[in-house]
Amino acid sequence: MKAEEKEKILEAIRKRHGIAIDITDPLFAMVTANEIILEKQFEQQNRIFAEQLIEMEIITKNYLTESKELLEKKLTLAIKEAKTQLKQNKQQNKEETKGNRANNIIRPILFIITGIIIGYTTALIIL
Repeated sequence: MKAEEKEKILEAIRKRHGIAIDITDPLFAMVTANEIILEKQFEQQNRIFAEQLIEMEIITKNYLTESKELLEKKLTLAIKEAKTQLKQNKQQNKEETKGNRANNIIRPILFIITGIIIGYTTALIIL
């Protein structure tokens, strides 16, 4: 505590209580003792705060690392599943395309054969 601050404290005590007190008074020694205790307490709290801050940073770093690893695993799995699904869809589309080609060839032939049968049957009925 600066000398100016100590003098302000002494002056406040003199005004409020009407006591003639100076810096050598035992009462003022208690102020100094409190000041020393508070400084040590403040240093201890700062040390504890710094330790907790370091712990929080470590925990946060570990959390972020674990989250990143989990995300990478999930994305890798999702990509593999998507590739597998695409391959299955591609194979299914090939099979459907082959079936559609066969239908595109067979339908007109069946239409022609049906027309011939109907025409032949009609001709037989007429004759």
